[in-house]
Amino acid sequence: MSSSNQSILLVDDDPLLVMSLERILKKKGYRVIKTANSEQVIELMASEHVDLVVLDFYLAGVNGSEILETMRRNGSFANIPVIMLTSEESPDIIEKCLDSGATDFIIKPIIPKVLLARIRSALAHRENILQIETQREEISKSRQQLSEALSHLEKDIKKARITQTTLIPASYIESEHYRMYSYYKPMIEVGGDFFSYFESAGKTDILFGDVSGHGISSAMVSCMAVLCFQTMPHDKDEIDQELAYLHKTLSGYVVGHYITGVYLRFDARTFTLQYAYAAHHNIILIRNQNLIVLEGKGTPLILLDDFITNSYSVPLEKGDRLFLFSDGLFEIFNPENEFYGIEKFYDNIQNKINLKGKEFLNAVSDFAMEFSHHIIKDDMTMLLIEF
Repeated sequence: MSSSNQSILLVDDDPLLVMSLERILKKKGYRVIKTANSEQVIELMASEHVDLVVLDFYLAGVNGSEILETMRRNGSFANIPVIMLTSEESPDIIEKCLDSGATDFIIKPIIPKVLLARIRSALAHRENILQIETQREEISKSRQQLSEALSHLEKDIKKARITQTTLIPASYIESEHYRMYSYYKPMIEVGGDFFSYFESAGKTDILFGDVSGHGISSAMVSCMAVLCFQTMPHDKDEIDQELAYLHKTLSGYVVGHYITGVYLRFDARTFTLQYAYAAHHNIILIRNQNLIVLEGKGTPLILLDDFITNSYSVPLEKGDRLFLFSDGLFEIFNPENEFYGIEKFYDNIQNKINLKGKEFLNAVSDFAMEFSHHIIKDDMTMLLIEF
C-alpha cells in the first residue's frame, strides 16, 4: 500500500509540533488527521480510515496511555499501530507505553527520518497482519465450504448406501435345495463388491463380483452390474455366454472401471454346478472337511474390447458347501507389514471348516480383521452356499 493511500491520526496538544509533523507527513504523501482533544480520538478513528496513530504520552488532563488502553479494548482498532511520543527517556515511561499496547515509541525531540522510518515499519507490520487476517478468513471460509461439501457428500453416500443395499440380497436365503449366507462389509459406506442371484425353471444363476477402485463411482458400477444381471434373459446354455453378454452390455456404459467376478449356475435337476471366471481368484468347494479349489481362468469384464473365458462344470453332492470371497479378505497386511495372503487364508478356512452358515463367515472375517488390527483397506464380501 503506498503512503498516498494511508491516513495518520496525530493526537497532540502542542500546535507547533503538530504543524511540523503534519508538514513532514504530507510531504511524504500521507493523509493527516489531527486533534488535541482526547475525547475525539475514538470518534475520529471510527469516522475516518485511520491506518496509524501518533499519540503524545502527555495530553492536557489525560495520560496518553489511558487513551491507548481505550483503543485497544475496541476490537475494531486492535491492530492499528500506535507510536507514542514522550519527552522523558525513562524506562518506566517506555514500559508503560508498551504495556498499554503501543507499537513503538519515540523520544522527543523528534528526528523526522527516525519518525518516518518507524511509521513505515509499523505500517508494513500492520499490512502483514491484515494479510494474515485475510488469509485466516479465507481459510475459515474454505473450511466452512469444505465442511458443507463433506456434509452433502456424506448425505449422498448414505443415499447411495441405501440404493445399493436394496440391490444386495438378504444375508440369508433358503430354497428347497440350498441355503445361502452372505457377509458384506464395504471399506466405506458404499463399495464395489457385489453379488446377486436369479432363479428360473429349477436353475439358480449367481453373479459375484468386484469393481475396481472404491467409493461412490465403484458402487454405481456395481449397481449397474446387478441391474444388468437381474434384467438379462438368462437363456444361454453356457454361462461363459452369459458373462460375454454382461461384458458387451456394460462396456457401452462404464468408463474407467473394470470388473472381476465369477458367474455360477446351479441346476437343481442334475445337481451340477457350472461356473465361469472373469479374472476372479478361484472359489472353493468344501466337501467332507476338504477344500477343493475350483480351477479356471478368464479376463476382466469391460477392461478390454475382447472378453475371454470358459465354462466349467462340477457335479455336486448333498452336504457340499460353496465358498466365494473377495480379495479384501486375504490381500491384507498387519501393522508389521506382514502379508496375510491366500495360503494363510486357506489355512484359516481349514481351521474353521467345522463351523456352518453365518458362524463360519463371521469366524473367517474375525481372523482377517484381527490380523490387520481392524484396518480395512478394501471391501470384504463372502458368500457361502450350503447344499
